Amino acid sequence: MAEKKITEKITPEKKTVAKVAKKPAVKAAVKAAPAPEKVVKQVKKASVYEPKLRIKLKSYDVRMLESSTSKIVSMLTKSGASIKGPIPLPKWRKLYTVNTSHFVNKDSREQYEQFVYTRLIDVIETGIKTMESLQNINIPVGVMVEVKVF
Repeated sequence: MAEKKITEKITPEKKTVAKVAKKPAVKAAVKAAPAPEKVVKQVKKASVYEPKLRIKLKSYDVRMLESSTSKIVSMLTKSGASIKGPIPLPKWRKLYTVNTSHFVNKDSREQYEQFVYTRLIDVIETGIKTMESLQNINIPVGVMVEVKVF
């Protein structure tokens, strides 16, 4: 009877725990397990990082993009910065349709496509050498660079 009174006073979330905890093996497991809030906080601290710099590279040519990302990554590692990446982002495809005939034949068309390739580099820890070497790096003309500072 005392158990009935206790289960009536417990909230519905804790009722399920109380029903499961009646078995002796499960009682020990429930007692030994850490509180779920503490586990979630520990996982968030381990998996979340805040970058100080975010470098985004865009290009129409993959070879130029890869060479410039390798230049930047090698320069960052030599300067002692810790990085995440380069992370390849999905390519962006733009399709252009052009009529070959300007008057009669609408069925004759040509299609052209343009791809934009992007890479993302997150710099977590920076130093004075890192900033100086970023300013002095030579990148080809066909590569667009965006640098965000947090």
